[in-house]
Amino acid sequence: MKKDVCFCLTLILCLLLPGCSSEDMGNSPDDSLVEIHLSGGIGSEASVSTRGTGMINGTATWTAKLPVSFARADKATDYSSGYLGTPLSGNLNEAPTSGIAHAITFNPSAYYQADGKSSKLIGWYPSTGTFTQNNHIVAFSTDILDGSTDLMVTDLYEGSKSSTISSVTFNHLLTQISVRVYTESSTTATVWGNLTSITITGMKQSCTVTLPAASAAVTGGTEKVTAVFSGIEALPLVKQDPSDNSTISSSIELGVGSDNAVLAGYAMFAPQISGTSSENDIQLAVVTSVGGEHTATVSAPTGGFKAGYSYVVTLKFGATGITPSVSITDWVTSPDNPGEVDI
Repeated sequence: MKKDVCFCLTLILCLLLPGCSSEDMGNSPDDSLVEIHLSGGIGSEASVSTRGTGMINGTATWTAKLPVSFARADKATDYSSGYLGTPLSGNLNEAPTSGIAHAITFNPSAYYQADGKSSKLIGWYPSTGTFTQNNHIVAFSTDILDGSTDLMVTDLYEGSKSSTISSVTFNHLLTQISVRVYTESSTTATVWGNLTSITITGMKQSCTVTLPAASAAVTGGTEKVTAVFSGIEALPLVKQDPSDNSTISSSIELGVGSDNAVLAGYAMFAPQISGTSSENDIQLAVVTSVGGEHTATVSAPTGGFKAGYSYVVTLKFGATGITPSVSITDWVTSPDNPGEVDI
């Protein structure tokens, strides 16, 4: 009777775990299970951003656990069966723990295949994207990509119980800007009044991310991930300070002089990297309490507004119009800075 009970428990355990079959029981040279333990980081010199918590500078810690998902494919003779229908769910820890840099914990726990065959993983943030198995896409709605939410994916990784995956890197798919405003003099400030809103024309969009096929090679990086953005609605700036996530007033008094430029907000949106440089320019709709609505055209630097890059757009409110300028800030350093443009 005890032998029968033991057999039943072993059978139930195998049925609950990926990659385990009746042929595995007792036939593998090592039937022990190996849990998938990963640590994660953010690509390049980038900071990370969580939904509603802004652009957090630095990679050492962030303010909360990042909910992430991973598509998984298990090798049989090959990977022709594709990804499993249900992604793995986990959290990327906000700080190193027990000597592990930003551990990723899965709930429920995930294990490599018991028979020793390989598995592939590819992850994304935020986890609220909708995964479709048959065409291996992850869809993100305009409600998710709200300007305060980053969008990141990893490369495709492969590992097994004897050759585990130790760490993964999340790479940014969005660009980001923060906007600062000032005026030439106190006299000019009265002509404009307070800043009441800034929106980025056409940049409130949804995104469809196509993952590489499960059979794809694991080398080569994220060029195998494609991101297609759609939508033409205006994207309002997030009324927060990205350095500490404090709330910014809805009505902003313009700073007087460039040294006193005032932060008006920030946003993350689709990169603008067309081969035609003029198509990479972005349009800001600027509304002030006295001056009304004006449009400012922000010329893109060489190569466009790139994924993983952060830009500071400074708007000078002069006597005859608004003059925007752009500089690169802390995500990625670049020498390609556009000059000022009069409108």
